[in-house]
Amino acid sequence: MSPETDKALAAVLPPNVASRNPINVRGDATPERMAAAVSALLADPHVDAVLALHVQRPATGATDAARAVATVARGATKPVLAAWLGAIGQREVRDALEAGGVPDFYTPEHAVEAFSFVAAYRRNQQWLLEVPAPQPEPESPDTTLAERLRDEAGAANHTVLTDWQTQQLLRAFDLPVEVAEPADTLKETLAAARRLGYPVTLKLDISGLHPRSPVPPDALVRANLRSGRMLTKAYGNLLEDIQPHFRIGDFNAHALVYKTRPMPDVREVAIGVHTDAVFGPVITFGNSGTAALIDSERTVLLPPLNHRLATDLISGSRAAASLRPSHDAIPDLEPLVRILLQVSSLVCALPWVNSMSLDPVRVGVGGAVIAGARVSIDPKRKFATGGYRHMAIHPYPIELVADVPLRDGTVLHVRPIMPEDAELERAFVHGLSEQTRYFRFFYRLHELTPAMLARFTQVDYDRELALVAISDNAGTPAFVGVARYIGNPDQESAEFAVVVADAWQNRGVARMLMERLIDCARKRGLKRLEGAVLRNNSNMIRFTEGLGFVTHDDPDEPEQVNSVLELVPEAALSARAGAR
Repeated sequence: MSPETDKALAAVLPPNVASRNPINVRGDATPERMAAAVSALLADPHVDAVLALHVQRPATGATDAARAVATVARGATKPVLAAWLGAIGQREVRDALEAGGVPDFYTPEHAVEAFSFVAAYRRNQQWLLEVPAPQPEPESPDTTLAERLRDEAGAANHTVLTDWQTQQLLRAFDLPVEVAEPADTLKETLAAARRLGYPVTLKLDISGLHPRSPVPPDALVRANLRSGRMLTKAYGNLLEDIQPHFRIGDFNAHALVYKTRPMPDVREVAIGVHTDAVFGPVITFGNSGTAALIDSERTVLLPPLNHRLATDLISGSRAAASLRPSHDAIPDLEPLVRILLQVSSLVCALPWVNSMSLDPVRVGVGGAVIAGARVSIDPKRKFATGGYRHMAIHPYPIELVADVPLRDGTVLHVRPIMPEDAELERAFVHGLSEQTRYFRFFYRLHELTPAMLARFTQVDYDRELALVAISDNAGTPAFVGVARYIGNPDQESAEFAVVVADAWQNRGVARMLMERLIDCARKRGLKRLEGAVLRNNSNMIRFTEGLGFVTHDDPDEPEQVNSVLELVPEAALSARAGAR
């Protein structure tokens, strides 16, 4: 509390009552004392909201106290919440509080929960307005190898990838795995160990396990093998130990030789992917090993992840405490953040991954490495042509990134907008002429507000799209055009808008962006694009009509016209092309 609040409270509270949160006005408080305390708190600049709790006693009438607090709340600009215990059946108490705009939650538990929702909403709104730092443009993953691994598993009727297949899959998405080589015979195993260098770890990569006789994980591994003699003995012992767990004829074992690399001051955590029936893939983070037996708590987030979300996923878990090298040290989370971002990229690109366990992930000086991994799949499922239907949140549509030449040979980089583009978007709008800004926004606008900037750059790719054309002049990228659509509630139509920097107009930028935007809308399954155009913007009207839009008068806005394009389904376009 501020010193001014302390003085105000000292004037109305009994002696020896501490001015700390929560404020105890004592059980004998009159309605006037309670209202004065609420008023003093609302005046404090460090206070964002007030929760008033009241228990009915002979000296403190419930209705009178409600009226007093409501009178103070009525003139306040901050939220006031209440819980009047024992008054759930007293309508006059509820009416008195509601007259001042104060909701009554009846019990402290419900009131505190409501307070937490208000605080969380405020925090989320601040996050939405936060301008992310510029990040490198995401690269499209090469899924060719991943699809081949899925086909291999499907051909063998396997729903769990072998260790070597898992290694290849993780490497394809640039995930840090321990260096390993496969081998089919003892001779190949020894040769692999010589190439990697001793000491090594030997693991049998097997299929055909008897479902009623699961092999313990320790039975498949022999670690810290320092010579060829130790490796040969371990190889024979492993084969001998696991044979009882297989059906006759099903035994099929391959070896994986891992290079043993000691990491000083190692901590272990676990990262998981699970498929929820409603939300699709979710990513989890938590403890590994014996720590997981003590505390199995997991933090959970929906992909796709960005740097901020990945950091929050780690720091919001109780496992984060184990990542500190010492009590006062700040852990380096970047290696784990990079792993989480790549895991997010994997689950976005591969809908056939049902679950994944990266356990343990060893974190030490110099980085992090995945020391254990298991991936289960649905080999019959492939990537849907309609987009990311397996995701609750549409990821960045990296497949739309391209370099596009204009009529004069100038090549522009075209891609969907990203949250990290806030500064580029601000500079683009600021650089437009007054007339161009007026034609785009329909009113005189000089600068985008933080809320507008967040709204334009943090888009929901499932129902809207903003394509930007970027010119890279001497290594300095700049927006030269933006075309976007935002889906309407009918889920069949969308409102479009396009604007080009004045210096780039009449060079084909707008047409190139709109043609690509129309194609994306058609593939998305939209039936219609529509937009409002100022009647005196004759160039825009001619431009849209040249693209096939039909212009209609707007009955509600005489200064505007509506431009509408009926989208022919993609299947119908293909049929027409085939007929020709």
